[in-house]
Amino acid sequence: MRKLWISVVLGSSFVAAQAMSGVHAGVCEVPTQNPANIQATLHTTYMPNLLPVVLNSESKLGLSAEQCKAFNKFKNEKAPGGAKLSKQILSLESQSHDDALKGASWKQLQARNDEIQALRNKLANGKIKCHQFVKSQLNNEQYTKLINEIYPEFLKGMKNKAYK
Repeated sequence: MRKLWISVVLGSSFVAAQAMSGVHAGVCEVPTQNPANIQATLHTTYMPNLLPVVLNSESKLGLSAEQCKAFNKFKNEKAPGGAKLSKQILSLESQSHDDALKGASWKQLQARNDEIQALRNKLANGKIKCHQFVKSQLNNEQYTKLINEIYPEFLKGMKNKAYK
């Protein structure tokens, strides 16, 4: 009987410990990315796209619920604007391509190019702000792990997904 009681106590302690260790699991809103979105992001900006990596790496980074909430809020407020800029850039580039083939003037093409560059600059500035935000939310150990281990693997996987 004593062995049974010890087994029950130890077993329930193990279950409770497992539950406590997973209290924060699943708090980050993991973005879904399809090949077209990945291609658009890789094409329209050279800056690292860290937020999806962070949100997909909650357990690897050991993110707290507070960190996830901050990242979720930033994503929900800022990501739609970045996606909109990427779509605008792609649309203007497509128009420029077609107009060049139709014989548009240098002045027309240059004006659109200036517009595209202004949008790219705005997108890059947003990515820089995002990078700084991510860095401010992670501790040194988490940030180092993100940059040196997780991001390179994630980027490789995203490129494979986008260009297979």
